[in-house]
Amino acid sequence: MRTSPDRKSAFRGKKKTDRADDRIASVSERQKKDARDMKAGRRGLREALFIDLLRIPSDVAKDEMRLTALGRRQLVVENYRGILEYTGPLIRLRGKNERICVEGEQLCIEYYTAGDIMISGSIKAIKFERPEGAGK
Repeated sequence: MRTSPDRKSAFRGKKKTDRADDRIASVSERQKKDARDMKAGRRGLREALFIDLLRIPSDVAKDEMRLTALGRRQLVVENYRGILEYTGPLIRLRGKNERICVEGEQLCIEYYTAGDIMISGSIKAIKFERPEGAGK
């Protein structure tokens, strides 16, 4: 196979072993990337098996919010991350992967801690929202 003059000039200063080393380096970088991707996939599988074996509830393992409605008068939200908005007819809370919007009349926060919050009042609706830029 003949090479063009431009290609010859690219290889002119290199020895044959140097060119082979370059090819090996590019292959090893590709293998490293494939190994990282495979490791990330295994990590997800390992976490799923660990959760299943220990019988950990998925909301706890995945940091999802847990909502407990006590009729239309009270709502307890566990595992929330913060209060985004708090007005009389609306309370918006932030979770790890989503937000919830509680609509009603005379809504008030009875108590809150770092992990849970109790909302009381006349609850009309609970809406789930995805934050801007969130996938899935």
